[in-house]
Amino acid sequence: MNEDPRYENAPGSLSGLTDENDPPAEIPAGQDHPHQLVSSPDHTSVLENTPVLVAGFDSFRHVKIWNEPCERLLGWTTQEITACPDPFDRIFLPRPSDGGIFHSEEWTDGRFRETTVRARDGRCLSQRWAFHRLHDGTVIGLGYDSSELTRVEEELSRSEEMLRIFVQNVPAAIAMLDRSMTYLAASRHYCASLRLDPDQIIGRSHYDLLPDIKPAWYEEHRRALAGEIRRGEESWVRADGQTEWLWWELRPWRDEKGEIGGLLTSGEIITRQKKLEAELREAKIAAENASRAKSEFLANISHELRTPLSSIFGLTEMTLASRLNQEQRTNLEMVKESAGALLQIINDLLDISRIEALEMSFQTQLFGLRQTVSAIIDPFRPLARRKGLRLQLRIPPTIPHSLVGDPDRVGQVLRNLLSNAIKFTRHGSVTIQIKEMDSQTGTTGLLFRIRDTGIGIDPVHHSRLFQNFSQIHSSYDKEFGGTGLGLAISKKLVEAMGGTIWFESDGHSGSTFFFKLAFLHPPKPTHARTEPAEANSAGSPAPFVLLAEDNAPSRRYLLHFLQQAGFHVISAQSGYEVLSILARTPVDLVMMDMQMPGMDGLNATRRIRESTDPRIRTVPIIAVTAYARPEDQQRFLAAGVNKCLAKPVHIPLLIEEILILAGGTPRSTGPADPVEDSRPFNVEELKTRWRKHPDLMHEICTSFVKEAPELVRRLEKAAAAEAWPSVAEAAHLLQNLAAMFPLPNVIRISRAIEDIAVGGEKAAVKAQIHQLMGNVRMTRKAIARILTRNAGSLTDESP
Repeated sequence: MNEDPRYENAPGSLSGLTDENDPPAEIPAGQDHPHQLVSSPDHTSVLENTPVLVAGFDSFRHVKIWNEPCERLLGWTTQEITACPDPFDRIFLPRPSDGGIFHSEEWTDGRFRETTVRARDGRCLSQRWAFHRLHDGTVIGLGYDSSELTRVEEELSRSEEMLRIFVQNVPAAIAMLDRSMTYLAASRHYCASLRLDPDQIIGRSHYDLLPDIKPAWYEEHRRALAGEIRRGEESWVRADGQTEWLWWELRPWRDEKGEIGGLLTSGEIITRQKKLEAELREAKIAAENASRAKSEFLANISHELRTPLSSIFGLTEMTLASRLNQEQRTNLEMVKESAGALLQIINDLLDISRIEALEMSFQTQLFGLRQTVSAIIDPFRPLARRKGLRLQLRIPPTIPHSLVGDPDRVGQVLRNLLSNAIKFTRHGSVTIQIKEMDSQTGTTGLLFRIRDTGIGIDPVHHSRLFQNFSQIHSSYDKEFGGTGLGLAISKKLVEAMGGTIWFESDGHSGSTFFFKLAFLHPPKPTHARTEPAEANSAGSPAPFVLLAEDNAPSRRYLLHFLQQAGFHVISAQSGYEVLSILARTPVDLVMMDMQMPGMDGLNATRRIRESTDPRIRTVPIIAVTAYARPEDQQRFLAAGVNKCLAKPVHIPLLIEEILILAGGTPRSTGPADPVEDSRPFNVEELKTRWRKHPDLMHEICTSFVKEAPELVRRLEKAAAAEAWPSVAEAAHLLQNLAAMFPLPNVIRISRAIEDIAVGGEKAAVKAQIHQLMGNVRMTRKAIARILTRNAGSLTDESP
């Protein structure tokens, strides 16, 4: 049995109550027993009230003392235990083999020992008793119940063993050290990782076992013992040349007083993870290279396609401006429309590539909502007219005229949705409606609704919409074309601008697409004094433009429109030629194509910006290029370009930018509603535009004087017969004829006639035709006067 030194000779034990040399106590008269165990009532009270088990046996093993804790815990009453012939053998089990406690000096030395005691109900209890033999053979015992303590000690021992087994066998490198870096416990995995003997590591110093560790580890241990949690990665080269990687952590542990008692160190071999990370990095680099190659391929394809498309657009526009018969004009308009479809495919491919690469840029600028939407819808009117569709736009007058946002991206979404609506509608109408909703302080929320009466979308195909390259009708004999990118691009653009897009369709009665966006309010106007644009530009000389373009068709049509706008133009076909011209001829602006033979436009721009001549170094440069990616344009701007315009360039925008950069004032300073002007056209603008081509101006003026009355008569005749497609066609032809001057009032009224003719509104068409007749009559008179002064008289006929 285990001894408990806590109770050796402790207060309450019987050790030292008597001594072997003490003389026997004198027995008072009247006592049956030779010794008096309890000499006074006080002693009896102490024995009865103490929480310690107290039992006394005479030399014949009869119970003389049996206190209340013995009765309560063991169940034997004093009467029952004193009546028992052999109570000691009944209670204490087992007896020593030498004849019992009464004959064993070892068991009567006053030391507490683990003892098994039988209770009255037969239960065996674990207790600790200390026995002391008096001189006369009497044995006094003190005991206490140790069942709970034994259970706790057993559980603690079992827990310690389980912890030891866990630490030793856990599949990780774990060890526990004290403050002197002496090992208290370590896992086999830890020992194997450091090539240490698990049977010899406990109790030894870490520094003795690993004397060659790096000096940096001493600092790491010091900081961890100071309370920090330290972790990191370590690599080393094995004897076979292979590199191994270890992840490690040092964490302080604290004792029961809360003081740091040492370190818990853990680690893991992460060589495999490191290899996987390296492979992932390589795969990421390969994917980025592939994506970059794809983007470069798309950029190159875009450039190669944009250059001839630019020529097609320009030369078509030039030819449409000349005198053509109806069949020629129709064919050229179809050529222009087909070129536009090709350009849209190119733009879609580039856009989806930019969006996937998170390179799509957005602008925040002031724009006119009605003018922006009208400009988007107008190119679709001829197609809608040919299909016999009513194309309607509804914008309530309560919606603000000017907003702040990105009109280009909004227009792109509208174009995609409108193109699909017209494409999938065989008869009926397409309606664009804009409503104001969810507006807050400083913002205006707009809901765009594009409704068509087309074929609709079957519910089984709803989940495929807004996905890249997803087409509902994708068979070889499909009726409807397209790349399947328009809706995907629209969704990404709307969401990137903070809006939402959705649709409704039952597959039978057409489809309705919605998208909602919030726009900022325009800033309040300042009261700074501004001069009218005409006053600034009237006295300014025409800018001198150097056009650098190696592609002959592109150069021809750009020269035509620049000269038509009244600019002085000189051309070059390479970067070397640009530098040579600038060295001897002052110019106001350079239009630079970026891809030219010899020296390209990018290097020519850099050479210009590096020039020591301030006149050359500061000349404005507009890059007119087929490279349309944002990263390309950023590269051009970084080289010193002032403005980048993508081919095919929009001529009015080009003229606007030239006037801004060359120091003039643009003809149009911003979006504005058409204004009725008492003058049919600006004579000075007409002269400036055709200054270099008086013969062509004479031809255009003559064409209008002769053809405009005939077109008005066709309008009247078609309206009387309610042949609305013919009315719309004649109105459109009159718009094209008036655009050469331009004649804003004639264009405005003709466009209105074309819009309302699709709806068959007879009274409204007649009213507009009557107004148009007055404008055409006044315009013909003004043109006739110009022709009379410049090239002889013409007969003034009334329409």
